[in-house]
Amino acid sequence: MKGLMLKELYLSRKLRIIGAAVWFIVILLCVLVRLSALYGNIALLGEGSAENVDNVAWRVMVFGGALILYSVQFTNSASSDEKSGFRVFEHTLPVSEEKVVGAVYLTNLCAFVIVTAVNYITALSACLLFDRSFDPMFLVCIPGIGCAAYMFVHFKAAMNYYIRNPKKSQTVFTLFCMGLYFGGFFGFTRWFTSYTERFGVQAGMSEAELDAVLEAQGLTQDRIMINFFKEEIMGAVNWFGHNAWWLVPVIVGGMTALCYFISVKGLKRRGGRC
Repeated sequence: MKGLMLKELYLSRKLRIIGAAVWFIVILLCVLVRLSALYGNIALLGEGSAENVDNVAWRVMVFGGALILYSVQFTNSASSDEKSGFRVFEHTLPVSEEKVVGAVYLTNLCAFVIVTAVNYITALSACLLFDRSFDPMFLVCIPGIGCAAYMFVHFKAAMNYYIRNPKKSQTVFTLFCMGLYFGGFFGFTRWFTSYTERFGVQAGMSEAELDAVLEAQGLTQDRIMINFFKEEIMGAVNWFGHNAWWLVPVIVGGMTALCYFISVKGLKRRGGRC
C-alpha cells in the first residue's frame, strides 16, 4: 500500500509543484494589493475604491487560494496507468484491486487533511493581514471547497477505471461537468430573477426602465447584486452551515464509497491476474 501511495505522489509531483507555485504567487499578489491599499497607489484611488479592491483581495486570499490548492493536490493516475501499460504490470503484483484503488483514495485523503490545515492557516493570516475577524463559517466553507474537488477527482477516477478508455471517460466527465454547469447557471438565474421581482423588476425591461424602478427604491443594478449576494447567497450558506452541515460528510462519504465501488469493479472487469 505504501509503495502504491508513493507511486501516486511521484506521478502527480509536477502538477502539485506547479499548483503550489501558482498558489504562492496568488497569495503574494494579495499581500501586495493589501500593502498598496494601505500605502501605495491603490490608496490614492479613494476610500471606496480602495476598500472594494481590498475586499476582493481578502476573499481571493481566503477562498481563491483554497480552491487552487485543493484543485491540484488530489491525484488521479488512473488514465496515466492505462496509457503507460502499468495496468498490465499491475496484474503481476501481489496486491488486490481494493488496495490499488484504496491507495489513490488514501493518498487524496491525506492530501485533503494537509491542504485543509494549510488553508486554515492562510485564512487566519489573511484575516490578520486585512484586519478582518475570522468567521467561524470558514471552518465549514473552506473544507467544503475541498470536498467538492475531492468528489470531482474521484468521480473522474471512477470513470477512468470503469471505462478504461481515456478519451471516452474524459467525454463522460466533461458531459457531467457541463450538466452541472448549465443546471447551476439556470438555477442561479432563476433564483436571481425571483429576487429582483420583489423590487418590481420585470423581464423585458429596458435599461432606462430598470434604472428608474430601482432608483425609486434607492437601489442601483450594482447594489441589488450586492444585496442578493449578502441576503440570499450568504443567508443560504449560513442556514446550511447551522442546520444542514451534517449533509456534507454524508454526501461526500456516500459519493466516495460509490466511486470506490465503481473503481474496484472496473479494475476487476479484466480479471486474469498472473
